[in-house]
Amino acid sequence: MPPRTHKNKLRKKKKIKLKRKKQKIQKQKQKIQQQKLQKIQKIIKGKNMSGNKIENYEKLFTSKDDWYAKSKQFWKESEPTVNGMLGGYEEISEEDTQHSIQFLSQFLDRFSQSKTKYALDCGSGIGRVTKNVFLPSFDAVDLVDSENSFLEVAKQNLDPKKVLNFYCSPLEKFTPDPNKYDLIWVQWVAIYFADDDFVIFLKNCKQALKENGIIIIKDNSSKNNGFVLDESDNSIIRSIPHYKSIFKEANLEILKEETILFTGASLYPVTTFALK
Repeated sequence: MPPRTHKNKLRKKKKIKLKRKKQKIQKQKQKIQQQKLQKIQKIIKGKNMSGNKIENYEKLFTSKDDWYAKSKQFWKESEPTVNGMLGGYEEISEEDTQHSIQFLSQFLDRFSQSKTKYALDCGSGIGRVTKNVFLPSFDAVDLVDSENSFLEVAKQNLDPKKVLNFYCSPLEKFTPDPNKYDLIWVQWVAIYFADDDFVIFLKNCKQALKENGIIIIKDNSSKNNGFVLDESDNSIIRSIPHYKSIFKEANLEILKEETILFTGASLYPVTTFALK
């Protein structure tokens, strides 16, 4: 008995040592990632909507609670309608829908072997994209949004046989289940992320994909290499190189990239990325 007890103690010590080593490596990786992002942020220049220069991008996210509180309040005050979801630009809904259908159609063959074609709509609002883009092509859809009133409208308007789960959560605090989705769609909400939270979110999304699954990011992009800050809702309109640096940090590969301008609307360009 004594020798066996000694062996058990050695095994236990070995496990503890291994666990500490893994934790140390993980902390080192996180530190390196943070340092890389800080280097990127130091060279990022931009302006606010008034055209005033913002020299220190990193300082925008000093207080994460304050940063995210503003966008949350903005959406809390928005009406749960298509017009509300599009910031008063309801007229672009049809054109946006047709573009999304066309862009997504290029990847539907990837999901042909999937037993249940499953999509996750991030920042879903009332389910505008789910209703028009996902339900015709997918067997099941989950919605996630930070505003519960939007999800309540979605529950009333969407097919309960196909739309299975409604998660009320800010995206920066949301972790999707692993190996669950063929498609994770993130439209007009990436602008609200702090860079480091965006990287973590994308890494979690990557883990949530099935073997041939993809992430699609569709959002406003700036017309030059600088960012634009909208202080009304604390959103960041990033440049395409800025987006790409974030995708690189999240270990994602760009399968396709496309930029469009909506007809007749004086809006920012919208860039769509397919990632794996």
